[in-house]
Amino acid sequence: MYTTKLISVEDLHLVEAVMRSNPRGPERANGELMSDSEIKGTVAHYEQKIKEGVIKIVLLLDDDKPMAFYSAYILSSVGGWVIHGPRVAEVNNSYITTAKMCAPALDTLLEHMESLMYFKFWQVDARNRHIHRRNLMEKYSKNQGRYDYYNEILIPGGNKTGIVVFDNFAAQYVGTSDRMIRMFVLKQEYRDPLIENYYERNKNETI
Repeated sequence: MYTTKLISVEDLHLVEAVMRSNPRGPERANGELMSDSEIKGTVAHYEQKIKEGVIKIVLLLDDDKPMAFYSAYILSSVGGWVIHGPRVAEVNNSYITTAKMCAPALDTLLEHMESLMYFKFWQVDARNRHIHRRNLMEKYSKNQGRYDYYNEILIPGGNKTGIVVFDNFAAQYVGTSDRMIRMFVLKQEYRDPLIENYYERNKNETI
């Protein structure tokens, strides 16, 4: 039975287990594996950023076995975040087969970020993946369809945007494929109740 968990630093060994089960990861298109030091460095980075409140990670579990995770990198200065994932433990996986499995983790992450009053996020992905991935996830996710999307920047293979956070994510894609930065925005009818609830909870607090 699949369950999801918003993890703390004490749970990072489960994230590490996913990475070690699939050291190639979604970005290693040329077959190169992440080294032991790269995996340890990534986990250490997650630990630091979780403590700083900059990264949120939702883990998908099958009973107690870690299967996949999504991460959110918060950009508080612009009231949004960047999504990364899913990272799936199974080595020979396809998004066609893993989308249904991973949908609950995505839903949990979206709900958590909305509870923090973040109503927009960005995704950096290979240009030809965006439509395919969105259509699949809308089929299985209960929350993905709540968002409109807008294409913001198309990055030619090997180029940069000059926007550090996007270039860091875009650099993870191997080869010369073009990458699209897409912004997802929560539709008004779904954000209004969240805004009203937030107002009711905080209206008596002084700034």
